Amino acid sequence: MSDKLLFFSHIHDEKDLAILIKDALENEFSGFVDVFVSSDGKSIPAGVKFLEKIEDGLIKCVGALYLISPISVKRNWINFELGAVWVNWLQVFRFKKSQSSLANPQFT
Repeated sequence: MSDKLLFFSHIHDEKDLAILIKDALENEFSGFVDVFVSSDGKSIPAGVKFLEKIEDGLIKCVGALYLISPISVKRNWINFELGAVWVNWLQVFRFKKSQSSLANPQFT
């Protein structure tokens, strides 16, 4: 377990992709960073207050990743979580998912 946490914002419809990216990042950085993904079953265990864990992740993170898609940009949670990170002047990374394919993901 690392003392560095990345908050990964995504919509529930794209949880499988978010978990795939989380696992790849944690494997690549082998213990240097933990990735908070609300729907992975680990970041927010059963029985815990969901919103409090989200807030805690946003407060403790050193940076944030955002899975952006045509669907996610219409959801309010993305803006809420991005605003929380922006207020704390943390590094933000955007992962853009195209509607047609994941063959050429774009990181910015």
